[in-house]
Amino acid sequence: MKRGGHNAKPAVTKRLRGTARPDRAKREPVVPGGVLMPSDQIDAQVFARDYWDHFLQTAPRGVLAPLDAPILERLCMALSLARQAMADVIANGMCYTLEKTGFVMQNPHLAIVNRQTEIARKLAGELGLPVTARARLDMPDQPALRDGPPGDPADDRRDDLERFLDLHPGRPIN
Repeated sequence: MKRGGHNAKPAVTKRLRGTARPDRAKREPVVPGGVLMPSDQIDAQVFARDYWDHFLQTAPRGVLAPLDAPILERLCMALSLARQAMADVIANGMCYTLEKTGFVMQNPHLAIVNRQTEIARKLAGELGLPVTARARLDMPDQPALRDGPPGDPADDRRDDLERFLDLHPGRPIN
């Protein structure tokens, strides 16, 4: 529930920060765990699947739940559209000169970049992905990447760049 202009913090956030108070505890719905699955639409959008895979691989453990799939999908779509529009801005410049009148106008793709970036920023904030959202959480040391016995090859703790390169061989890093 919203109070005084700020969104109420979820109980899990309060517990992680150490600010939970039993006298103010509220019952909150429990979100079931599971696998986040994108719709077919995400594969139809250029780059959106790349963003989807990136977020699933790099998001802090426990931040994303299957219930978040539609918001994460929209975030990936917004970033994909911004990326495509930015390619046009880079290729054609920020301004166009109209041949008939000589009038200089802003590249229309620049407005798309700006709008989709703003949408992506808000959606990422809702999902707790930006560094500022993570900084507000007092998380314990990074948990293991996968559940399994210690020494299991699936519990590989290589750095993020190596993991990304393994998942996307031959892809340039932008």
